[in-house]
Amino acid sequence: MHVGHFIILFKPHVSLPEVKEYAKQILHQGGEITHEFDFIKGFSAALTDQSLQTLQSLRDNDIVDSIEPDQRVTTQV
Repeated sequence: MHVGHFIILFKPHVSLPEVKEYAKQILHQGGEITHEFDFIKGFSAALTDQSLQTLQSLRDNDIVDSIEPDQRVTTQV
């Protein structure tokens, strides 16, 4: 079961092949990659509790830069 949708960004020193490996790990833990970014090192994903915990440990180990809830952003004129 997914606990939510998140945007995950990686530190600049993490290579693109490493980012793809972390994305595969999310899939193996029951998560779903919803979008892979071309312009930054990261992706958006629907995460399980296990995959969220894995990413949080990577953030503590200086691999993941941020894990933010994916939400709608609007502007007002």
